[in-house]
Amino acid sequence: MRTLLTIGLLLVRSGLACQALFTGSPCTATVGTSSRNYSTITACAGAIPVTLDANYVCSLYNDSTFTAFPNITGFTMGSYSITVTAAAGQSFQDQGSVRTNALKVDQTKGVAVIENVGYGSLFSVTPGAAIIISRIQFENTSTTSGGVVTYSGTAGSPNVIIHDCILMSNGAPPFNSAYNTNLYNSVVINMLATKSGVLCYWNCIVEGNTIMTPTTVGVSSGSGVSCLYSPNCTVTSNIIVGFSGSSTVNTAGDYNASDYASQLPGSHNTSLTYSASVPFANATTSSLDLRTTLATLTGKGAMVSGYGMDISGYTRASPPTPGAWELGATSTPRHRQVISGGGQ
Repeated sequence: MRTLLTIGLLLVRSGLACQALFTGSPCTATVGTSSRNYSTITACAGAIPVTLDANYVCSLYNDSTFTAFPNITGFTMGSYSITVTAAAGQSFQDQGSVRTNALKVDQTKGVAVIENVGYGSLFSVTPGAAIIISRIQFENTSTTSGGVVTYSGTAGSPNVIIHDCILMSNGAPPFNSAYNTNLYNSVVINMLATKSGVLCYWNCIVEGNTIMTPTTVGVSSGSGVSCLYSPNCTVTSNIIVGFSGSSTVNTAGDYNASDYASQLPGSHNTSLTYSASVPFANATTSSLDLRTTLATLTGKGAMVSGYGMDISGYTRASPPTPGAWELGATSTPRHRQVISGGGQ
């Protein structure tokens, strides 16, 4: 009996306790259309046990465009997490030319989920503990009330982390009606002149992001960031342009840059005159490139705890540039996957 128990412990420690086609530590499965463990993200997420006994990772490969992203719901998490991320070398972030590539949705540069979902979003996340989504490009091409992520989180402390992603929608706020969700180092692109960029119910952390409406769409009457109810949302070190709606309701934070800076919390915000070439390389729909180029923004942001690199994977200066793109980045990048909380 003692021998059997010892073998059982060795199996657990060696990672053989992972379920289905997941292996290693954390339990990881590859996803893609070229001889991977699973051909779809939905199949990978569906193979994760309902009651987690380890951290699980769906590791995505850019074999082709992903056309669906599942709702991640119904899990008993315990102290474990579920991560959906681009595999090493498979994200737009991993391109050798990442610092010169246009910053926009472009599946040729890395893992992308592009889908047409009207009157809804690409996915929702309602777990009871940590869900991490990172290093992925998302676009909802529907012009009929279609967003990217909605109704994420549950009551309690923040439990959903989205970082180093590009979220673009053509029919609804890209980040819509979420709660208890952290958004870091990401680009949010709103393509409607009546919608918000980040619309939160309560208790969201929005730090180090670029949130914008293209100049060719016009100034949106929505808010760049809005928190509908208390407790407050924290809004720090973002670039927020192309919106005219109030961003001060139930929000705290500082060190943002915006063409509507008076509507943001804090006393260290930077006012911008937004145009097709300020503060980005190009803010028009046809030639979109959201790399920050306005030199006067250097050092005007605030460090985001646990996120010392920008969306290109390069180390940020201290103090950093607000927004997802770091003007002062010079270090050699390294691949990152958050597995069980904020960090690199």
